[in-house]
Amino acid sequence: MEEEMDYYARNKKERKEYQRLYYIRNKERIIAKRRLEELSDPAKHEYRKNYNKQYYLKNKERILKKRAEAYAKKKEAKKKMKEKSREDWNIDKIKSESIT
Repeated sequence: MEEEMDYYARNKKERKEYQRLYYIRNKERIIAKRRLEELSDPAKHEYRKNYNKQYYLKNKERILKKRAEAYAKKKEAKKKMKEKSREDWNIDKIKSESIT
C-alpha cells in the first residue's frame, strides 16, 4: 500500500496535467453528457450540484487564493507584454527616423 501511495505521490503532477488536458479535449462531450443526465436523472444532477456547492464552501479560501494568484500572474504577463510592445514600437520608430 505504501508503495502505491508513493507511486501516486511521485506522479501527481503528471496525473493532474493529463486530467486537465483530457477535460479540455473532451469538454463539449462531457457537458452534453451531463445535460442528458440532468434530464434523465434530476436526482443525480441535484446530488452533483449540492456536492459542488459543499466542496466550494469547504475550500473557498484556498480556491479564491488560487484564483487571485492566477489573475495576478495573468495581469503581470499582460503588463510585460504591453511594455515589450511599447519598447518594440519605440525601437521601430527610432530606426525609421534614423533611416529618413
